Amino acid sequence: MDENPYIPYNFGAIPKQHTSYEDAKAVVLPIPLESTATYRAGIRGAPEAIIMASSHMELYDEELGVTVCTIGIHTAPELALQSDPEKATDSIEEAVKKYLDDEKLVSVVGGEHTVTVGSVRAVHEGYPDVSVLYLDAHADLRDSYSGTPFSHACVARRVAEMCPVVQVGIRSLSEGEVAVTNNGNVTTLFARDLRDCLDVQSIVEKLSPTVYVTIDMDVFDPSVVPGVGTPEPGGLDWYQINAILRATCESRRVCGFDLVELCPVPGSVVSEFTSARLIYRMIGLIAKSRGWFD
Repeated sequence: MDENPYIPYNFGAIPKQHTSYEDAKAVVLPIPLESTATYRAGIRGAPEAIIMASSHMELYDEELGVTVCTIGIHTAPELALQSDPEKATDSIEEAVKKYLDDEKLVSVVGGEHTVTVGSVRAVHEGYPDVSVLYLDAHADLRDSYSGTPFSHACVARRVAEMCPVVQVGIRSLSEGEVAVTNNGNVTTLFARDLRDCLDVQSIVEKLSPTVYVTIDMDVFDPSVVPGVGTPEPGGLDWYQINAILRATCESRRVCGFDLVELCPVPGSVVSEFTSARLIYRMIGLIAKSRGWFD
């Protein structure tokens, strides 16, 4: 594939010998979708901000004890999308499917949470037994919002129409969404029940053997990640999220993941740097679980 013509740095500023598409086991796919955002604007700038911040990471992961990028991580060109969220979802599905067909681990960097619908569609086609670990502050269970069923506020509802969803960290939802929580394909774990007693194994047990992970950065408490589209007090911290992800990767086959809803704050790089570290950690956790460092 051609070198990325849009973003000035490869993810992690990884040495060139570890970035070729042919040899890479993982692909970072930037998707700057912002079509249904309803609060803070600027989510479309998240992929570039995260990738630029990632150039300042250490490539050795001190927790995993490996230099993750040696598995090969290719940064794909930004996906050009139409503003219509339904059409954008179709394009995302097609793009993710192509990388899956090439047997790549796809790491999607949004953009608004709507990107997850297209990504899960592609994954579900190849892994019909997949379930989704949905890390978020918001339930996203509306059937329609602002005139579209493909709003960021409807993502979990659309995903649950395809496969089981296990929501973790929820602390904001409408009265109408309450009836959809813990109903049918939806299991909802509220943040208030997790902060004092985080039982990661009980979370993992609710997931199927194959898992797709979506990380809305507002799952974190705003004191940890202030730069999100809709911040909510009472979120989880870095070590809690990492414990959930580690347990999931160690006991389930994670077939892909996305990170969404970062909204850069002018004058601060905390949120995008934290996002970059989390993407790199997640690639490392999956790679280690598959024996790619052996």
